[in-house]
Amino acid sequence: MNLLRDSAMWLGWVILSPEEAFDSYIAERRSAILPILVFSIISYSIGSLMVKSVSTWILLTPLRPLLGPVSYVTGVAILGISLLSLVAYTAFVHLVVRLMGHHEGRWESYIGIVGFSSLPYLIPTSVMAIATLAGSIWTFVIGITLVLLSFAWSVYLVIIATAVNYGMDKGKAFIASVVSVILVVLALSLLRPWG
Repeated sequence: MNLLRDSAMWLGWVILSPEEAFDSYIAERRSAILPILVFSIISYSIGSLMVKSVSTWILLTPLRPLLGPVSYVTGVAILGISLLSLVAYTAFVHLVVRLMGHHEGRWESYIGIVGFSSLPYLIPTSVMAIATLAGSIWTFVIGITLVLLSFAWSVYLVIIATAVNYGMDKGKAFIASVVSVILVVLALSLLRPWG
């Protein structure tokens, strides 16, 4: 029971006071298990619930038996892609931070605290679960809208995580964790033949 209570306290602390929570997480050299578990559960749930919610309105009745397996496979696929993206993203930002001249901070801590950045998605995930149960398209639309707001909150948490882990100001953390990624994506898109 203490583990459950401690985990709930950590999750609340990350939401209410992320800088303090991340500082403490790093100072205590806490395990990445809880944030990676939270990240994994949310990633799977979003993938699975998205399929269930959408298919509630567009699938014909004879195809409904496929809904369970398809949503499960989609959830697992989204989970796998999300975990690979988490590892690649944190490794890339770690490299950028080092190239920027900051030698403080560990990648092992960074992947954990970036895993916590998925917490804002609990709200739209819960709304999508309700939409699936209720069969309400409006609840689903609200859930999708909340995903956009959660994305902004999540980016903010990643910037805070970068600043705290690597001992840099938030402006440099924004450059390392957001701008550098946008520049790489733009560069790769320019290199890709569109013909």
